[in-house]
Amino acid sequence: MCTLARYGQLSKAQTIERAPEPRRTALLTAVVRQLEAQAVDDALHLFAVLVAKRLISPAWQASERERLAMLPQLEKAGRILARASKILTEELDLVDEQVADLDVTALWAAVEEAVPRTAVAGAVATVEALVPEDDGSAEAAKREKLGLLYNTVRLFLSLLGESEALDAAPAERRILKAVRRLPALSRRRVKDRPLLPREVDADLVPAMWKRAVFSNTKLPEGAVDRDAYVVCVLEQLTRPQPGAASWPLPLTGGPTCAPGCGGRRCVRTCWRVCP
Repeated sequence: MCTLARYGQLSKAQTIERAPEPRRTALLTAVVRQLEAQAVDDALHLFAVLVAKRLISPAWQASERERLAMLPQLEKAGRILARASKILTEELDLVDEQVADLDVTALWAAVEEAVPRTAVAGAVATVEALVPEDDGSAEAAKREKLGLLYNTVRLFLSLLGESEALDAAPAERRILKAVRRLPALSRRRVKDRPLLPREVDADLVPAMWKRAVFSNTKLPEGAVDRDAYVVCVLEQLTRPQPGAASWPLPLTGGPTCAPGCGGRRCVRTCWRVCP
């Protein structure tokens, strides 16, 4: 089909017109199908660029600005705790060297000569509030910001989810099924009828998204954040999936072929496996 379409695109109109049937019909059909596939490729690539520049990039920048705004508080708290920790360590070493009993009152008195006890308690509270215990908190915070940009893509959900042009490789059909449901979710009045966990595909929600999707404190207990879930699914659409047989759309640059396809341009790059 690709060879026939390439031949038809390189041929002059008069050559195709003079071609005998069914060769002429086959040439025209192949060219139209190839142009249709290229148009779908271009539309999907444009969508990936939109996700990258209108969603991911602003959300990342907003999250980084918030983290930078916290930095002065963390620096102040860190200096206080560093001074207290240094004195505490020196006093404990001294007790250990002299094989003496630990006098907690004397220990606090030594610390308070440099840092008031209230300042130490305040610094501890600041660090606990600004630095969560889990290692993925920064990524989770970015996804919470990303979920707030739902309105940027809301108008495109019907065009994307209801399009018959999209197909999926076996490893990605689950994502495509979720994408198909996005138009219905966008029309749902979640204030009147909150979205429940059983109505979404929880296995498509990575760990970094779980807090934004399932733990929004502004929603009723147990409710799913529809906006965050929609953006989460769209992010999965433009990113590689483990074990996927096809290659997703890149976030920058032109359409990318699947590995091993010999450099041929893939039809429906995001979903179709190269022959």
